Amino acid sequence: MEWNKVRSELDKFMEEKIDELNAMPKIKQAIKYSLLNNGKRFRPLIFLSFLSDNQNYYDIAMAIECIHAYSLVHDDLPAIDNDKYRRGDKSCWYAYDQATALLVGDSLLTLAFDLVANCSVEEDKKVKLISILSKKAGVNQGMINGQMLDIFAENKDIDLLTQIAYEKTGALLTASLLMGNVINQIESDSFIEELGLNLGLFYQMHDDYLDYYGDFETLGKEVQSDMRNQKITFASLMNQKEFQNQLMQLQEKLKFALETSNLTNNTKQLLLKIINVEIN
Repeated sequence: MEWNKVRSELDKFMEEKIDELNAMPKIKQAIKYSLLNNGKRFRPLIFLSFLSDNQNYYDIAMAIECIHAYSLVHDDLPAIDNDKYRRGDKSCWYAYDQATALLVGDSLLTLAFDLVANCSVEEDKKVKLISILSKKAGVNQGMINGQMLDIFAENKDIDLLTQIAYEKTGALLTASLLMGNVINQIESDSFIEELGLNLGLFYQMHDDYLDYYGDFETLGKEVQSDMRNQKITFASLMNQKEFQNQLMQLQEKLKFALETSNLTNNTKQLLLKIINVEIN
């Protein structure tokens, strides 16, 4: 699959959808700024990778990206991570203001469910899609609970950090896989759940690694923000060599899972793009 082409088409679709909103120009502009940035679109592309006629499902893919974008807009706020930059550009609150950023996040969250509720799939599948997205984005072992644990949990150890990664990062990645599986049943939900959680763990661990050992050019935002905020991460609980070994072991585990799965070649290739990163 030509991922760059699909991403370009999806971005065009999302921009047109935002243009159609009957809303103040300022918030439409800020929504576009936050949604149509330099993101890789991995989550919606993971969903689309399950489907041969994926253009018919761009509204669901957009819903997934709306949830992801909303979480980042709120994460960057001074009350949470206090990040001024996201993917090399000013974060939403820093480019506009905090009130606008709060409302942009709220807009993206609610728009996501409007998109799925009005998509053209069978009603039983639509209910499943809404259920998956709301649970994985929510507080019941979902993204929000992971964010709360990340902010407020004390005495963090490897087990707790793993749970945070499963929920804060893995939940929405898992949702992308499960939602694709709803439309085109390929694998068991139990396999998808385990794959998504481990993918989220790897993604979060690698992000922690880059935050501690990377640079602005690589990460697209200020590095060592976690250390400045005295935040306990995987990088603060093990030395660099141990961290590298853990990441490489998880890489191999994920690759083996993909090789032995029934997932489409498109899905396998896309997930390998996420997994096959250099760890140095």
